[in-house]
Amino acid sequence: MTTHINHLMKSITAALTALLLVTGVACGPQAESTVTFERRVQALGALGGDPSVPAYGPMVGTDRTAYQSGDAPSISGAGYNPGEPLLVQVKHEGGELEEGVGHEPWIVTADQDGNFSTSWYVNPNDSMEHPFLLSVTSVAGQQADMLFTNAASTTVTLNLYDSGWYASNYSTVHDPWNKNYVVGTAGSYSTTVMRNYFVFDLSRVTGRITGATLRASNPYGSGSSRTYTLYDVVTSVSELMNGSSLGTWADLGTGTAYGSQFVSTPTASTISVNFNSAGVAALRAKTGQLFAVGGDYPNSTNYNFLFGWSSGGYGSTAVQLILQVTYDTTPPVITTPGELFIEATSPAGANVTYTVTAVDDFDGPVPVSCTPASGSVFPLDTANVSCSAQDGSGNTADAQFRVTVQDTTAPVISNLPAGLLVEATSAAGATVSYALPTAEDLVDGSVEVLCTPASGERFAFGDTTVSCTSTDSRGNSATAQFNVSVVDTTPPALSVPANMSLTATSVDGAVASYTASASDSIDGALTPTCTKASSSLFAPGTTTVSCSATDAHGNVGTASFTVSVTFDWSDLLTPVNVDGSSIFKLNSTVPVKFRLTGASANITNAVALLYVAKLSDNVIGTELQAESNVAADSGNTFRHSSGDSVYIFNLSTKDLSTGTWQLRVDLGDGVSHTALISLR
Repeated sequence: MTTHINHLMKSITAALTALLLVTGVACGPQAESTVTFERRVQALGALGGDPSVPAYGPMVGTDRTAYQSGDAPSISGAGYNPGEPLLVQVKHEGGELEEGVGHEPWIVTADQDGNFSTSWYVNPNDSMEHPFLLSVTSVAGQQADMLFTNAASTTVTLNLYDSGWYASNYSTVHDPWNKNYVVGTAGSYSTTVMRNYFVFDLSRVTGRITGATLRASNPYGSGSSRTYTLYDVVTSVSELMNGSSLGTWADLGTGTAYGSQFVSTPTASTISVNFNSAGVAALRAKTGQLFAVGGDYPNSTNYNFLFGWSSGGYGSTAVQLILQVTYDTTPPVITTPGELFIEATSPAGANVTYTVTAVDDFDGPVPVSCTPASGSVFPLDTANVSCSAQDGSGNTADAQFRVTVQDTTAPVISNLPAGLLVEATSAAGATVSYALPTAEDLVDGSVEVLCTPASGERFAFGDTTVSCTSTDSRGNSATAQFNVSVVDTTPPALSVPANMSLTATSVDGAVASYTASASDSIDGALTPTCTKASSSLFAPGTTTVSCSATDAHGNVGTASFTVSVTFDWSDLLTPVNVDGSSIFKLNSTVPVKFRLTGASANITNAVALLYVAKLSDNVIGTELQAESNVAADSGNTFRHSSGDSVYIFNLSTKDLSTGTWQLRVDLGDGVSHTALISLR
């Protein structure tokens, strides 16, 4: 213990030395004054104390409970050891310290009677409307505290509403008719411990309670020194006043301590207990209701009690609760999001969510009510949102902000045609029809689409960009484009003669004359080119004539026809019958003859060849070149006899065999001339 005290004294001395070096403080202790004990008693009187009777135990008080900025509260204390160093400090009620030197602790010394006096300066720049917590700590570790404020405040004195006691071991735990508030042990009931309770009516209290002192008359106290402590009461007031439970007795002396008073000599006196911060908070919570507090005087023995022992109380003014009340006249501060601009999501407008808060100096965050509420559907327009908030003292704040629901979103164009490839129908291009795109707007729904050039108009050759626009009722426009290509991929159409058949007029054939033409849908009449021109000499046989025409866009049209040139002839002449009835002896010579007729009658130099093939089972065998046994004949070629204008070949049959043979005359015009003969 000695080491602890020495350490604390060193700490106090160091703190005092540091404080003496500080000058020009904004708020803080004033130089220690010579306020007398009588001055201190007057100060305690402002807290509801009785200046005519001495107080016991460490105490601290101020000359007033409320101050204005720039005031210097006078602080007095009593009940300390003579010459004892005391650490004094003023903080905000929540325990926080503002920046600067105004809230540092300072040292005072109790005089020969255990009293002290000092003062403090309320900084104009310090936080207004916030209670201060004044605390005094002795070297022995004893502490006293109280609340005061620099806001508009007053003192409210409440008389007793109800009182009583509960016993731990007694035939009657609690007598509702007995208003005695004895606490401790008394008389022959030395093993029975009484705990008392007090009830006060806070229904007429308005404002914020910032401090409280319980003052109770003690006309019959007796015994040795003890500490009287106030506790919270969980039991309901109705049960407390009318019940008789040992559980209630336990409740009165346990739980959260609201304050205590050391009673050195429990004789007739007035006991004053300053509520600590927990007690003040409990009083605030019960503002407007009945408030109960329990009392305990522990470790008592026979005849160790406070407040007396009788069947009745001492009147409603024997016990009083003195409250320091600060009045809140400042409304909460509402914070809005400012003007909101919200994009419409439907024809009805938009669902708008916003956050509005309100903070009160006393109550902290308080609820805010706004109309229209957050989450409402706001129509397309500008609307005022009105908000209000009320603090616990009834101060009301109002605020407004604007919500503008707007439509700045253009329609969405869809179903746009893909690039169109259209065949030209004339030199001017083509008439093009296409399906109009569609457009949807968040607000207007389906919106008209206009395209240029329009569907059904004539589009020129080449690429044309079609621009489509959709505009909603608020002038928001969307554009989209697609391409139309007018092309010519159709070839010209050719007109050629039908296949032609001509009679050779010479050994070289015949002259063919014909007409071919070409027409294009874009270029009109064209002149075709043919592989063999009209009025050309066509050789015997079949010749294909191919004609083509190319238009201005490179499309090629083609067509063809055939020219067949043949010789007019008489068929085979006797002795060969064309009906196959001719019979010749094997090894004989068969004169095979024919004559050219008609337009071919004057041709004497035609080249005619003879071939033979044996017929077996009605199947023509392999052709053989005919052979002649006449010197005038050459190979298998017919010779022309000018005397009778016939072509003749003397067929030798010596190398042939009996049976049926096919004779075929080839004039080179693609026509097959055949007849059958029999050899025996």
